[in-house]
Amino acid sequence: MFYEPFHQYFPDLATKETRCVTTFSNNSFGLPADEYALVESFCNDRKCDCRRTMLMVISRKNNSQIAVINFGWESRQFYAKWLGAYDKSEVDELKGPSLNLMSPQSKYADKILEMVCSTALKDENYIERIKQHYKFFKDKIKTKKK
Repeated sequence: MFYEPFHQYFPDLATKETRCVTTFSNNSFGLPADEYALVESFCNDRKCDCRRTMLMVISRKNNSQIAVINFGWESRQFYAKWLGAYDKSEVDELKGPSLNLMSPQSKYADKILEMVCSTALKDENYIERIKQHYKFFKDKIKTKKK
C-alpha cells in the first residue's frame, strides 16, 4: 500500500481546496510565522478501504515538507475491525491524528500536529471535504488501468 497525493489525480480541485494554516510571529504554537499547506495523500490500493489520509505539511517559506500527519476519521471500532487487531496503540495510530512514524519529521513536527489538531481538524466542513476527496480518489484509482 502506497500513498499518492490527491492533486496527482485532481490538480484543479486540490489547488482550490487544499487547506492552509497561516501563523504569525509570537503565535501560541511556538511556530515560525509561515503558511502551512496540508497536502492530502490517500492509499492507492484498490481493495483497501482504510478511510485515512496522510497530511503532508508543507512550509511555504522553506518550500519543504516539515511534518506528516496520519488522520483516520472513523471510530476506533472501525479500525480495530479493519486491522483485525485490538491493540490500543495500533488502533490509535490508525485512528489519528498522529505523526506518521515512518516519515521524516522536522523539529517542529509536534507543534505542527498541535496546530493542525486545534485548527483544521476542529472544522467539520474540512473533515467532510477530506472524506469527499477520499471517495473521489478511490473511485478514480478503481477505474484507472491496471
